[in-house]
Amino acid sequence: MKMIGLVVVVCVACFVVSCGSALRDEPSTAPVQAGAVGQRVFAAHCYQCHPGGAGGLAPAINNKPLPVWLMKTQVRVGLGAMPGFSEEKISDEELGALMVYLKELRGAEAKKALE
Repeated sequence: MKMIGLVVVVCVACFVVSCGSALRDEPSTAPVQAGAVGQRVFAAHCYQCHPGGAGGLAPAINNKPLPVWLMKTQVRVGLGAMPGFSEEKISDEELGALMVYLKELRGAEAKKALE
């Protein structure tokens, strides 16, 4: 039963991630006000594939309006080529800070698009 729930979450994530256009241009350089913890976690574990939240080796994440619970699940479980990150790699506190940083990064990108 747990496996069915996981499959449903992964399928929903794939569907949502595939919607919209990928940002494959310049990464967001707009200043963000997130705490140092979320920014540090992003730099250590996410930036290599999602530079500045834009597309790189992986799809862009700035333009994906995923709910926090789904983003947390994707970070923990992984998806496709994306590895899962255990609590030993990214603690629950760091994961929460990462979500705040990603939301601020996404907001900065949306503000940049309006200019």
